[in-house]
Amino acid sequence: MTTLHPILKKIRTEDPGKPPSAEELDRIEQDQPELVPRIRATREAVAKEQLILKETVEKVLKKYDFKGRFDYGSDKCYRDVGSVYRYCVFAMLCEDEDMLRNKLLFWMRTIIQSLDFPSGNESILFCYSLLRENARRNLTPEASGHMDPYLKIVEEILPS
Repeated sequence: MTTLHPILKKIRTEDPGKPPSAEELDRIEQDQPELVPRIRATREAVAKEQLILKETVEKVLKKYDFKGRFDYGSDKCYRDVGSVYRYCVFAMLCEDEDMLRNKLLFWMRTIIQSLDFPSGNESILFCYSLLRENARRNLTPEASGHMDPYLKIVEEILPS
């Protein structure tokens, strides 16, 4: 693992669910050229985020009735899936699986377990497997190759 750039340290402390800006990525690329492949993957993942989330959430809402079971179910589904996706992007950029697990997934799993989701963990597994599948389909092989291990961690932790 590469030494974490000060910009990434700051984001990790303040809000790892917010991707670095284009200017921040330019600066990191300048200072740490070894991160160029991950920075390219980050730029692509951020650019395709809305498409990937839309495809995922629409299929989830079509299959499971979150809208009818929870107030603002559609909005919350977009929020939660988007948050997971953005954390994956940031964890990938930092090469930090532990941050993904410890700052988001273990906490989120506890919340999920306390809710009455349609079909229980099956709906959660469907959602995050679909997120992974949509990322694979919409990202280039290079970007997908960087993102996939982090999305796989989500698939393993959240439905458990």
